[in-house]
This record gives sequence, structure tokens and C-alpha cells, in this order.
Amino acid sequence: MVTATCRAEHDPRYGVAHQIRYVLGQCSREWVELDVERRYLWFRDPRRGVTFRLQGHSLWSRDVLISSLAWSTMPLESERSCIRLCDFLEKEWPRLGLPLPVYTLELGSGTGWLGMSLARNLVAMPTRSMTVLTERRGDAMKFLMNNIEFNIAEGLPLEDLRADVLDWSDWEGSVDPPESLVTGSAKDFDLLLGSDLAYNSCCAAMLVDVLRWFLSQKPQLLVLLAHRLRRQPDVDVAFFQGLLKKGLDYNAVAAEGHHPEDSKELDPLLPDADWAAESNFGCVVVYQITCADHDQFLVPFSDCLLHSETELWSC
Repeated sequence: MVTATCRAEHDPRYGVAHQIRYVLGQCSREWVELDVERRYLWFRDPRRGVTFRLQGHSLWSRDVLISSLAWSTMPLESERSCIRLCDFLEKEWPRLGLPLPVYTLELGSGTGWLGMSLARNLVAMPTRSMTVLTERRGDAMKFLMNNIEFNIAEGLPLEDLRADVLDWSDWEGSVDPPESLVTGSAKDFDLLLGSDLAYNSCCAAMLVDVLRWFLSQKPQLLVLLAHRLRRQPDVDVAFFQGLLKKGLDYNAVAAEGHHPEDSKELDPLLPDADWAAESNFGCVVVYQITCADHDQFLVPFSDCLLHSETELWSC
């Protein structure tokens, strides 16, 4: 397997520094020609003039560092959902129908790895986008800010990123949250992201209220959540039932080890659904959350997470 990076200024199709995989003459999106001696990939007509420099095996740059976590050789299991959501974004970005520039909000950013990875890859777009990372006030926000400052000091291009406090408990007992920099900009966001946010029944209930509020401000908002199916199904059932009770809907758009025809089997509320199978415990699924009473673009199911990361990059 040979992989290649397209220099962003020569890539009008994607607008970001995309990489493609070359396997026996066929890459993941287009046919290319390989010049082994000069180590270049060439597009066939009508893009023959575009060259690709051979480099690495990832589609987007994955150089965000989390200074306080020793995961340089193997990602922490707790970070797998945000890594797989990043995999989904980089492979499906051209099909998401997002505008340029794109204004992104990440809920419960945690380490900040996902939001920073997105922001540092969007800087190559011709128009300046903005990525907003959020956490609750206190130690969680301090931890997030430390990671952002560390990566800025390392030279990562994060000038189009900011972090703000967004505490889900502000929605408890209130239809509208207190005015803040984030809530005041709710109608500006085009994309809302989150990974492993519904990890207990309390968080699941608050998350439903937060999602409902943001979608009420902008029903066409694209909401993508990466969620690991749990060994104890109570939280999963409570979260997805809560979505339906609050007038929201959900659709699986990608899942580890699943083909497009499997998408209906990833509904935790279906009786005897395949999601409860032993093999699916811990499986990362990307769900799109929408308003049930609003016509919205539905992302088609992708098989981009069909293979594990190890299988994906094996020769």
C-alpha cells in the first residue's frame, strides 16, 4: 500500500490537505498513476497536473499531542470514540454538505484531541473556519486549556480555535440556558460534534436537553455523536428514548465492523436488535441527531469504519 498527501493549494476539490490510499492502482476516491522512481502519484485526466507527495498513511494530519497522557504508542481506550469520529470526518467530509467557512461546536471536549485535530486540518481551506471547544467550568476546563496551550506552543496552527465554558447543568429546570459566548452564537454553528458523552443516566438526560436546545435554535444543524455501545444497556436505552421523547430522532451513519445494510440493526430501541450482540460491546457507532419534525439532510451510512485501524493500514 502506498499513501499520498495532496498539497492543499493544488487541491480545489477537498480544500484541505487530503491524503489517499493507493492499492494496486486504485485509490479510495479516484484512479491515479504511480511513478515509483520519482515517488509521486499522478491523477489521470482531467487532473493530470496535480501531483501527490508520498507521506504517511493518515488522511488528515494527526499531530495533536496530549501532554499529560502517555498515548504516543497506543491511543487510550477512552479516546477511541473521538479518534473514530475523526476517521469518519476525514473520509466523509466532501459528502457532509457543510458550507465554507464551517463553524463547528464540540460538546464535552475532554482532552480536546478531536476539536484540535479538526481545527488544524481546516486551516488549509480557502476561507477561515472556526472550531469552538467546550467543557464545564472548573478542572475540566483547565485541563482542556492546558492541552490547547501545549499544542499551540508546539507550533500547531490553531489560530481558528477557541475554548469556552458550556455547563450542561445550566439547562436543568430551564427552557433556555444563561446567555454565554457559546449560546449567543448558537445560530451560527453548522456542525456539532461529541464523543462518548452519554456515559451515565444523569449525563444522558442533560445531553438530550442540550441537543434539543441547539437544534431548536438551528434545525438544520448537523449533529454527529460517536458513541460506544455499552455492556449495560440502561444508559443507551435511556439516552435514545430521551431523544424521541423530546422530539428528536437519530440515525446510525457509520459503525465499527458494520456494512450499510446493517444500519437498522444499530438501533438500541429495537427489540432483539443486533446492537446487543456480544460482539458489539464497545463498538463505536456514529449517530446523526435530527429534529423529528424538520426536513433535514440525512448523512448516508458509510462503511468507512468497517475495518479496524490495524486492518485499515496493513499491507
